[in-house]
Amino acid sequence: MMTGLERATQMIGSKAVRLPLLLFCLLLLVRPAAATPRIFWEKTGEKRIFEGGAQKIRHLFRFRNEGDSQLRIERVRRTCGSCSVFNLSRKTLAPGAEAQLEIEVAFGPGETVKKTYVYIESNDPANPFFQIALESEAPGINYPAQVFFENVPAHTPAARSIEIFAVGERGFGIREIRTGPLVESVRADTIKENRRYRLEIRLKPRPPVKFGQDYVKIRTDYPGLEEIEIRLYASMVSSAGGVSGEGRPRDPEAPDPKRDRRR
Repeated sequence: MMTGLERATQMIGSKAVRLPLLLFCLLLLVRPAAATPRIFWEKTGEKRIFEGGAQKIRHLFRFRNEGDSQLRIERVRRTCGSCSVFNLSRKTLAPGAEAQLEIEVAFGPGETVKKTYVYIESNDPANPFFQIALESEAPGINYPAQVFFENVPAHTPAARSIEIFAVGERGFGIREIRTGPLVESVRADTIKENRRYRLEIRLKPRPPVKFGQDYVKIRTDYPGLEEIEIRLYASMVSSAGGVSGEGRPRDPEAPDPKRDRRR
């Protein structure tokens, strides 16, 4: 006769017991993983904006939660602190939901190209941190908005050369150049017709001055940029001594009024 242990062993080995055990093991293998969010993004377009003579580019993006649990866009950062404006329509997305992000890049006088990085942080475990690189190019005229003449010897002429050039398909011509009282002359040479010019700016000999300002105004035939202005900043120094606050050299033998007041 079979003992109880032998009968139990025979039952475990039978098909009646093996099939439920096999199904149980399969269920353990194919059970669903924990629900997670998954972020997807794409650029949908850009718009050019003109406000008060300034040019801006607005980049448009779309985010979508392709996971099966709630997605949180926890932080949006940028590298250009003063040139970009952000507008994120929503920070929390249910599965399948979407959000729009607008990034507005403003161009200063003479600027036509800017590069900005945007950093996105979310609770997507597979992609918690990523960056978007934006290269913004605005058609127009690229030129230096400011030109500095530093430590120019007094009573000596000074010269600087700069270039102005077209960005985009449209070119431009120079119609007229006007200057302020510190400028002796401006010579314009064509590097490439209707595209690029070199300007040589010469200042008149001046007595010592800590901080002098002037301008060069250029009239062009470019729509919206019919006149561009380049600000000039100059400091003329004396080889014999310092420069007084009024722009005149101080006689080293003369009494110091500040020292006299302290006595």
